[in-house]
Amino acid sequence: SADEELPPAEMECWRPTMDDVDRISWGKPARKKMTGSRGVPHRLNDEERMLYDMAHRKGFLEIGGSGWRKQRRGAPLLNTYRSSSDARAAPLVCLHKGKTGEDEVILDLSPLRTPQHFAEIARVCSAAHPGAKVEALELLAPSSGGGEEGGDAVLSLSEEAVKELLDAFLTQPIYRLPQWVISWEL
Repeated sequence: SADEELPPAEMECWRPTMDDVDRISWGKPARKKMTGSRGVPHRLNDEERMLYDMAHRKGFLEIGGSGWRKQRRGAPLLNTYRSSSDARAAPLVCLHKGKTGEDEVILDLSPLRTPQHFAEIARVCSAAHPGAKVEALELLAPSSGGGEEGGDAVLSLSEEAVKELLDAFLTQPIYRLPQWVISWEL
């Protein structure tokens, strides 16, 4: 049921500070190592800064399309908001506004840093709001039939890979971790 108690976020792990996330969003160096990466854009332009600030007030990020920026490879707004969600130990919620009127709500559970509970949380979310699509990027293989159309994936990791994944969620910055996304088309 929707009243089901969900597992809390992992707090005994590596996380950036909100101050450092803010600093790298302005192009300044972070105080804590591993907060940013030269290979992952985080510096926001004026338009992205406005959307980022609005997202903090609303509690979710609202962007047109994918958030990809042509001028500078990558999606700094999404990267920065994901780091911000990680610093707050909260899932990332994003509304992708489509050009054709079809919007998509994305819920990324990776900032919770509890991969051992992601499938359970996805099940609860899917039951509470039907039509969910679960995408565990880089973690899952396509299911071999039996699933609903759209092909939800099933966990297919060796015991050693699971241990490595759990360790990564405790010790690595969010940009090095795979996403676990639940999405709904509106």
